[in-house]
Order: sequence, then structure tokens, then C-alpha cells
Amino acid sequence: MNGTPSCNGKATHRLAWAGASFLLGFQLLGAEWPPAVSTFGRRFHRIAPDARTWARHDVSSDLMNWTQPGVALPPLPAGKVLGACGIEVAIPAPEAAPEAAAKSAPWHAVLVLVDSDPPSLQLLQSRDGHAYTIQGRPPSLSVPGATTGHLSLAWHAPSGRWVLGVPIRDANGPAISFHGSTNLLDWSPMGRVEGDHARGGLVELPLRADHATTRWVLFDSSNEARFVAWSHGTLRTEPTPLKGVRGNGAWAFPPVPGIAPPRGRRLVVGLPANGGDWQGGFPWEMALEESGTTSHVVWLPAAESESLRSRSRVLSLPRLTKAGTNQLLSGLPPSCEIRLELTASPHHRLALWLSGTALRFDGAKREVSLHTNKVDLPPGGDTERWTITRSPSQLEFVTSGGRVRLATPLPPQAGGGPVVMERPGGWWIKSHSFAVHEMQPGSNAAPSSGPSETGRP
Repeated sequence: MNGTPSCNGKATHRLAWAGASFLLGFQLLGAEWPPAVSTFGRRFHRIAPDARTWARHDVSSDLMNWTQPGVALPPLPAGKVLGACGIEVAIPAPEAAPEAAAKSAPWHAVLVLVDSDPPSLQLLQSRDGHAYTIQGRPPSLSVPGATTGHLSLAWHAPSGRWVLGVPIRDANGPAISFHGSTNLLDWSPMGRVEGDHARGGLVELPLRADHATTRWVLFDSSNEARFVAWSHGTLRTEPTPLKGVRGNGAWAFPPVPGIAPPRGRRLVVGLPANGGDWQGGFPWEMALEESGTTSHVVWLPAAESESLRSRSRVLSLPRLTKAGTNQLLSGLPPSCEIRLELTASPHHRLALWLSGTALRFDGAKREVSLHTNKVDLPPGGDTERWTITRSPSQLEFVTSGGRVRLATPLPPQAGGGPVVMERPGGWWIKSHSFAVHEMQPGSNAAPSSGPSETGRP
């Protein structure tokens, strides 16, 4: 059974529960801890800090568009929240009657680490992914020096237990402390790995060439990755780090497993290597690529970002520092949608060539032209967001929330051609994301109500 730092994984053994009660208090608000994402009930669930209460609960079918289910999370004992994680559990929930145990449906468990004295772990549970209650007996976990960061949770099948990783900082410096449990309630120490892991975590990654084969990898906050070895109830990392990460080098929340085949998929919403905003909010897929004696972690665009499209390609463009021409794609699909986000600036002037037709933009004049059509743009915000749709017969440009539209016909013989960006002058252009989606021919179906069931097309 697989597991990830966002506490996803399933087990088929029985938990031992006890029904005690404890006093609920006021939660310290405004704490900054990383969001936790897990899968349950064919949807993605995100637990994240909130300014009004200790956390908010959002759900999504594609890791991009999030909504709140309308049911508040229950209050926790007083203290600063240090981190959280979620897991779909395929055994009876704690309150299930013994006679109903065999028929009990999977339930969603959320673990929350609270900075009390000492730090305490709380367990929330839900049968439907909407309403949550707090387990009567809080889990027993002692983690002196626990600090804010990603909680890692992995199911280790050979030892039949979950392994929880908690970032700590004590007299010996930063580290990640590991603890094991067979029931999510009673935790025992499993050792520690030195180094800052607050923005990293423990991940079981599949091989890109064979998703049935997985390797355990531990990331630190600088995205250095090492293989993990398990031995006699403890774990350690291999002394030699993996080769450099290929692609987007950090995550906004830890990887979560795919719900349906192919098994072993790990999805993540990425961060640029130097921090900043999410890469356009698009999910990525992480895997291991091995060649001879070297191993790399690779990032690939995920099928969950495609919705009605059959393929998706997302490029992260670096800051451009001089005039010139960048060819972004070698061939443009006959039917596709292009989304471009870039920092707004009066200094920006560029021409985007698509199928031999130029889309020209002048930031100083707030003016855009498509072929012979020209229009003035209203005042913009901090980011320019453009959507360009190419069909076999025309190009259409949309911006300013749909208030500005331009279209031009394409001759019947117009091919896909490359996408070329020209930058007159020497001004820097910082592009947040550039995404090209090939449209499914003749499909008007609505997006799936749950995460992808088929994996990569």
C-alpha cells in the first residue's frame, strides 16, 4: 500500500479505538502553516489556514478550482496549528458498531498537530467529506521541538504501520522526527534525520518507466532528495543525494496519490524553485527516472489539468533580458486554447505569432492588435491574463475578464505552425505561465466530477 506526505494511503487492518473526551478551547488564529491536500470520495480535499478560524476546508475535482463544502471544521484545543494532513481510511470509522464493521464505507481522517505543551496530535474524521468530528481520544504523540511545516505520513506495508514525519528544531538543530503507528492513535519513535525538512517530506515515488515499482524518497527544504532505507523499526537516508530535480523543484502542498489507474501516480501543485506563486495553479505529476546508476526526480504536466482537452503542455518561462525571438512550440495544434499570464508593465511590447498571424501588445498605450483589428484595453491589474483560441478557421483573443475580444479568420491552408514570441526593445518580460491545451475534436462533454480515472491520455 502506498503512502505520501499528505497522509494518503489505504490500509485494510483494524484500528483500536477508545472513546474518551477532552476540553475544546479557543484556537490561535492567523498561524502560517502549509496547506494539506488528500483524496477522498473521488475528490481532492484541502485543509488550509484561515483568518477567521483555525482552518478552512476546500474541495476540488481537478486541483485547480476549489470550493468550500459549506460545513465548518470543528474547533481544536487551544494552541498554534503547526501542520495537518489527510488520509482515506478503508476500515470502519471509530464509532461504527461491530456488526456494521464489515460493511462500513471508507472514511476521511485528518491529523492536525497543535503546539500545546507538549505538542499534541488531533484526529478529525468524516464519513462524507463534508461534516467532520473530533475523535474522542486524541492520538498519543510526543514531539519535543515540533515546528511549523509539512507533515509527512506514509504507509509502510512490510512493517504494517503508518510512519509520520514531523519537522522539529531543538538544541541539535533542525531535523525531521519519525514516529510509527498501527492505528493512527498510538505513536512510537522511529528516529530522526538531521536537516531542515519543513518544506520537504517523505514521498513514495513511482518509476516513470514502471509505475508498479516505487522508491521511498525524502526531500529537505532545499529540494535535495535522498533515497530512504528501512531497517528494524527505524529509517535512515542514503548518504549520496539524488541528481538534480528535473523540472519544477518544490511543491505548494505535498504529492497526493492518484485515485484510479495507473497506480503509483503522485500529483502536486508546484512552486517555482525560488518561491513565489503556484505555477498557474496547474497540477503536476512526480516520478523517478533512472538511468544506469543515476536517478532524477522528474515533473510532468498532469492529466488532471486537462479537463475537456486531450493533452496539456505547460511551460515555465524564465525572465527574458534582451531583445530577440523565442520559439515556444515547434507546432501548434489545429484546435487549441492558449493561456498566457505575465506581469503587467507599461514597458512591455511584444508580438506573439500564431499560425503566421501576429498578436501585438503595447503596454504603454494599453493597445492590442490581432492581424488588422485593433482595440484599446482598459486599465489592468498586476497580471495580464490572455486566452487565445485557435480553430481551423479563426483565431480569437480574449482578455480583461471577457470584456475585450478580437477575432480574425484563418485561410483554409493555414497550418499549425510554431508559436513565436518577439520582444522589441530590451525590456524584461516576466511570464508566470504559458499553457497550450489541444482541444478534443467534437467534444462538448462536461468535466469529470472526480479526479482523473484514466491517467495520461
